[in-house]
Amino acid sequence: MINQNEAYGVFCEEYSGARTEFCDLAQKLGAEVHRFEHPLSETSQDGGFGIDTARFGPPDATKLLVMISGTHGPELLAGTAMQLHWMRNYSSEREDDEAVLLIHAANAYGCAHVRRTTENNVDLNRNFCDFASSPKGTELSRSVQHALCRSSKTGPNTVRAMLDLRYLSVRHSKQAVVEEIASGQSFRPDGIGYGGTEPEWANKTIKLICEAHFTKARKIAIIDWHTGIGSYAEPSFLCFDEIGSPEIERARLWFGERAANNNADFASGERPSYRGLLVRAVQDIAKRLGAETTALVIEFGTYSNTKMLTGLLYDRWLQNPPKGAKSSAIAEIESQLSKLFYPTDPKWRESVLRNGDQIISETLNGLGKW
Repeated sequence: MINQNEAYGVFCEEYSGARTEFCDLAQKLGAEVHRFEHPLSETSQDGGFGIDTARFGPPDATKLLVMISGTHGPELLAGTAMQLHWMRNYSSEREDDEAVLLIHAANAYGCAHVRRTTENNVDLNRNFCDFASSPKGTELSRSVQHALCRSSKTGPNTVRAMLDLRYLSVRHSKQAVVEEIASGQSFRPDGIGYGGTEPEWANKTIKLICEAHFTKARKIAIIDWHTGIGSYAEPSFLCFDEIGSPEIERARLWFGERAANNNADFASGERPSYRGLLVRAVQDIAKRLGAETTALVIEFGTYSNTKMLTGLLYDRWLQNPPKGAKSSAIAEIESQLSKLFYPTDPKWRESVLRNGDQIISETLNGLGKW
């Protein structure tokens, strides 16, 4: 049973402390630890930052569990909690032919600076794509981005943005507008969901990490930890494999029907067609190297869809502050962004840890029987 003291023990409050806790604990437990420093780390006034990995188990293990945190910066600390919890409670329980790879702070810049996007305002979770075939945007796409980018010196013009989006929803349908916001875009670098025009540093580094660790594995389970989507403090399971495929049937076997019901936690009743997902890129590398995969994105719900959309507006504004924006406004909006994706409520954290522990246990059980 998870108690409050344990919940407080794995939930860090900022990036540098989380990085130190992750690396120190992994080294203490005998993991193979590597630090990949971000190119901007040396010039950062807030200290260094980068992607860190910890591998437990033999290099030739044929079964591998991969757990990723920090694909979106403000969501890092919930994922860190899951990784710390695994190290504290499960790291000594591996079978001889099993290994675990923890990837901490996938979007290192965003994690260090409390931003969902990278140093180039790129959503890392839309950056693993075929850039040559990226859609250039329709009239609706441009109208949606225009609405999302309304701002002032004190913050995003949230009221006007919401009114514009409501108008577009009436004119084109709610699902069409949600699709435009969530799926990713390649034509407006200062907008929301920008996938970029080339692989980001984080993209290339994660691929190198996976290629180095996947060569001997033949069965790979992947969890990418996120926050934001779904009911407050409850997990949502997002599996992106084809219905009826061996991958999704395995996920159903391990986690039950919740792993296959991918539309339940979306207000429109239909999951957007995301492009450029990190978890899919990791799966592709595994399959290319000869492994089978069972892969999920786990989202721990925070607040309403409207509030979380406000969070996206906050993040875009912080990455593109208007000339004359005051430092006090920037600090306040940064604080609000962090709280939206990482609530301080003890009950939220206790529920996240309790549900996360169950998911980790189910994953290890499934991997062991696979």
